[in-house]
Amino acid sequence: RLYENILPKGKIIPGGSCAGVAIGGLALGGGYGLLSRTFGLTCDSLKGVTLINGKGERVIANENDPLLKACKGGNSGNFGVVSSMKFKVHVAPAFMQSYKFRTFKVTTERAFSLLKLWFIHVNKLPNHCFSAFVLNRKTAYVLLTITGKQEKGIGTFIEAMKSASDKTTNTQKLPIQQALKNYYGRKDPLYFKNASAGLYTDFDDIASQLKAVIEKVGKTPGMIYQVNTLGGKVNDPIFNADAVFPYRAFNYFSELQVYWDRPQQEALSLKAFQEVQMLLNPAGEMPQYRNYPDINFVHATDVYYGEHLPFLKKIKKQHDPSDRFHYEQSIRL
Repeated sequence: RLYENILPKGKIIPGGSCAGVAIGGLALGGGYGLLSRTFGLTCDSLKGVTLINGKGERVIANENDPLLKACKGGNSGNFGVVSSMKFKVHVAPAFMQSYKFRTFKVTTERAFSLLKLWFIHVNKLPNHCFSAFVLNRKTAYVLLTITGKQEKGIGTFIEAMKSASDKTTNTQKLPIQQALKNYYGRKDPLYFKNASAGLYTDFDDIASQLKAVIEKVGKTPGMIYQVNTLGGKVNDPIFNADAVFPYRAFNYFSELQVYWDRPQQEALSLKAFQEVQMLLNPAGEMPQYRNYPDINFVHATDVYYGEHLPFLKKIKKQHDPSDRFHYEQSIRL
């Protein structure tokens, strides 16, 4: 709905890529999507909030206010209800073009090699590009989106992925409003689970566990392991002073998904899901993205908020000292 209003005016806020995601929760937990490398996280465009805090007070927080900083990645229901938000809008890219590289019936070795190759070439892409590696059981899929000029790193990436994949398709340049709709996702209800699977600096962070993960994903109906590009504007240190997203230095963000068709399949799907989580993160201390939470993260607030947790506890004490807003993984005093 937000895009329907601002894109016709040539403006955009970097948003998510799923139909059911609304701007409030997206921004308050960070906010990651196809245009994050170009403009930063959604929370980096947040310029003001109105909050009803745990003491029943209506508080307005604008720039340079510690409360606004806490709401830029740290207020997923932790110390109040945000009733209004003020954003900076950006000039929207005129177009988006995409490439899709598919490889079928992949073996463990081939999927491993393909992801390693992706890591080698993806960090040479300019900031206006987004890419994702998606392993869906026995099919490997690489997505590349482009919203700017064709630069050297793009051509090199395309040639590398094309030579390693079974099928390559690409779209013409589409108006940005039309192109983004291809990534909105399904609106109908689904049986599924999705969670963060860690943030990485490079391939070596997951190389030792990866083959076991690929094996398990390949044997589990409906399971997807995905690695997405961060970096670009997300890394910009200018945002560190007034937001609490703790993992700007990481260049990659991964997620785990599993889908099933009938309620009777849920137990086995969730069991397989947790087994892959244990393969990826046996110590339970890997950094995780707050907007893809999971009940299996034992040290939840530590892995979501990192170095910013002490600051967020101060905000919690100021605005919700009686812990009116609480749930199993909320910030506690």
